[in-house]
Amino acid sequence: MALNQLGSVGGDDLSFINSLVNYTQLQRMAFSHNFLKGPLVSTIANFTTQLSWIDLGINQIHGTIPSGIENLVNLTYLDLVMNHLTGSIPPNIGKLHKMQALGLLGNKLSGGIPSSIGNLITLLFNLHLSSNNLVGMYLPV
Repeated sequence: MALNQLGSVGGDDLSFINSLVNYTQLQRMAFSHNFLKGPLVSTIANFTTQLSWIDLGINQIHGTIPSGIENLVNLTYLDLVMNHLTGSIPPNIGKLHKMQALGLLGNKLSGGIPSSIGNLITLLFNLHLSSNNLVGMYLPV
């Protein structure tokens, strides 16, 4: 569903994600490069553990990254680039040990880079955090 013109004038375009929670075999979700507006729904953390790929980059999504993201234990790819996300990067993101690519650049994230990201070093080959409001210094574990 990427590279379409999905989205509405209203701005609660991501509510449809709630209906996908019951798809227990869902492995990939790609809705990037659309005009989707609204908050990143917390139910995204309730998806099946089969889900390995989430691409919601280059939309107009706002809100925070749900702390329950750690429930997606098979997640290898998370792309939320170029949206309007705020808040901090959840510290428990480091529990996603299968993560290979994490893209959060071009948002309005703030705070420090959680040291738990060092737990992803085994498989992580792509980490994009630039163009945010992150502060401090990150020293790998």
